[in-house]
Amino acid sequence: MFRDKCLSAVSRHALRHVMDEVTHARVFLEKVGVPASTRERWVELDTAHTLMAALAGKWLLEFPTLHVALPEEALLFPLAQHALPEAPPAGNVWI
Repeated sequence: MFRDKCLSAVSRHALRHVMDEVTHARVFLEKVGVPASTRERWVELDTAHTLMAALAGKWLLEFPTLHVALPEEALLFPLAQHALPEAPPAGNVWI
């Protein structure tokens, strides 16, 4: 029964190029506090770490959207300058 639900060797071989692309995918998050008119407003997340570790030191708006891009699409997400950990917005403190 389990064998019927697994992909056949032919199917796995056909999907191999897709899986190779996915393993090289890059993940971007829109930086908080950067005007939408600014082109360089993206922060790249480190996919080698957990999501919690990758988001450490970053401010998130409610329901952030992660953008997953293939290597050739990464140029569509120009990185924000000083994209490392941000200072808290005025009136807020780290919790």
